[in-house]
This record gives sequence, C-alpha cells and structure tokens, in this order.
Amino acid sequence: MDAIDYNLILELQKDSRRSNRQLARLLGVSEATVRRRIRDLVDSHTIVLTAIPDPSMVGMTMWGLMGLQVELSQVDAVAEHLTSYPEVYYVGICSGSYQILISVMFRSAERLAEFITNELAGVPGMIRTDTLISLKAVKRTFGWLQPDASSLVRPA
Repeated sequence: MDAIDYNLILELQKDSRRSNRQLARLLGVSEATVRRRIRDLVDSHTIVLTAIPDPSMVGMTMWGLMGLQVELSQVDAVAEHLTSYPEVYYVGICSGSYQILISVMFRSAERLAEFITNELAGVPGMIRTDTLISLKAVKRTFGWLQPDASSLVRPA
C-alpha cells in the first residue's frame, strides 16, 4: 500500500459517498486512478464498502462483550461455531483469562439471556462466560485508520 491508497482510505472513512472526482481532486490524482485504486482495494480485501447502521436505530438495544473460557483443545472449534450466530459480529482468539472474545448485539435482554443459557451452554468445550453489557455508547466509530505524516499525499 502506498501513500495514495492510504490517504484514499482516510478520505473514504470520512465520507464514502463522495464522488471519485472529488476524491481525485483532494488527492491530486486522476479520477481514473481513484476508480482503479478503490477497485483494487476492494478486490484485495483491504477495504470493504458497506453501510453500518446505528444499532439503536435498527432495534439492537443490547450491545456487549463476552469473554469466554474454553477448553484449550476446543478453542478453534468453538470460535468457528460462534461465527454462525448473526448476533455475534466479532470473534477473536486471545491470550489472558479468556480464550475467546466476542462482540454481540441483541434486540432484547431476553434474547441475550437465551443465547447465554441455551446456546452457549450447549457448545462443547465451553467452560465459563463473562458478559459485559454496554450501558451507553460514548464513542462509536469504525474509521480507525489515522493520518500518518510520512505517507500523506500532497496535491500537485
């Protein structure tokens, strides 16, 4: 990835609805270059172009993180199994007190309780869950790439 790609991603994070022409002007490159770079970034799975709804606006009122203690021999199988639940949007294998960390969103506390007691409890290898519920979102962003002064493109 070069400076143009990096800065293109930064600009798309700010507002992905801008036209290729506007992006080209900002970056000091041609519109064809922007179009090709976006296509290449998508094709290489470097970026995903998607709409990210506000969970509360679409009825997802329960957001949380869950630390899962799992039998070491079952970590990969449990992690793979967890990917099948639509309410689970992040699964990570980690070190520390928990072997797996998941992020979840549910429409209700009842559905969350059902997920923990009926579904997770039945997963082979599951030892213990620790659930942290978010009471209030103070910052919610998915544009985490930050400007890097060494790679900034200066318009010609």
